[in-house]
Amino acid sequence: MFIISFAVVGAAALQIESLKNALAMEHRAQATFLANDMLERMRASKRFGLDPYVTSISAQPNASVAQAGQTLSQLCAVNNTADVRQDDLKEWGCLVTNTLPTGTARIVVDNDNSFVTLNFGWVQRPISHLGSAQNMSFVIEARI
Repeated sequence: MFIISFAVVGAAALQIESLKNALAMEHRAQATFLANDMLERMRASKRFGLDPYVTSISAQPNASVAQAGQTLSQLCAVNNTADVRQDDLKEWGCLVTNTLPTGTARIVVDNDNSFVTLNFGWVQRPISHLGSAQNMSFVIEARI
C-alpha cells in the first residue's frame, strides 16, 4: 500500500510540473510571436529610420482590459497618426502588456540601424499554492 501511495504522489508531482512547463512554453511562444511582429513592423519602416522604435514598455496597473466580447485587436487599436511608427509602438505595447502576465519589453537598435535586440520579461505565476512566482525573460537579436 505504501508503494502505491508513493507512486500516486509522484505521478501528481509530475503532472503539476508538466502543467507549469506547458504554461511557461506558452508565454515564451507568445513572446516569440510578439518579437517577430515588431521585427516585421521595423523592417517595413526601416527607410524612415528606426530611432522612434527604441523604447521600454511596462505593464501598467491601470492598463486597459478587454471587456466582454471585445477582442485584443479591438482593445489595442490605435488612431492613425501621421507617424506609423508611433502607431506601431502603441499597438505593440498594448499587445505585450495584455498578452504576457505583467509583461515588459525593451527595444534597442544599434548605431547604424541594422541590428535590433528585443528583451521581454514577465512573471510566471505558480500553478498551485505550493509554488512561487518566477521572473522569466526572453531575448532575441536580429539583423534588420
